[in-house]
Amino acid sequence: MRLRLALAFSLAAVMLTSIGGALMNGKISLAASTSAPRTSFIGTWRTTWKNVDGRTGSAPVIVKTDSSGANALDGLVEMEGPDEVMSGKLSTDGKTWSGDWWNAKGEKGTFKFTLTGNARFEGSYTIEGHDGSFSWNGTR
Repeated sequence: MRLRLALAFSLAAVMLTSIGGALMNGKISLAASTSAPRTSFIGTWRTTWKNVDGRTGSAPVIVKTDSSGANALDGLVEMEGPDEVMSGKLSTDGKTWSGDWWNAKGEKGTFKFTLTGNARFEGSYTIEGHDGSFSWNGTR
């Protein structure tokens, strides 16, 4: 019985040593795994867009993660007066964010932004009641 117990402890020690070595060498990880892609959208962007009348608008957009899902993001467009709100999902590669936007004036539509680097995105938006889409781009 003592021999079995000694063998069991020895085996456990060898296994722990092997696992510990693999952890130290980065061969395995105990970090929590999520299905959320890493993204550079999080943070504050300086954005410009074309209005339906052809003028150029601009405002900061603040993007943060949303707890509703692994690939969900929320945005806030800091406008004069009431801010606009954005909500959408990331593509599986984390490079495209698309969803809906709305404001307190009752305007609403869709958007789609695609990263063209860590500090730039190119995109477009639609506005309900108007044909076509309009450019909306951002930089850090």
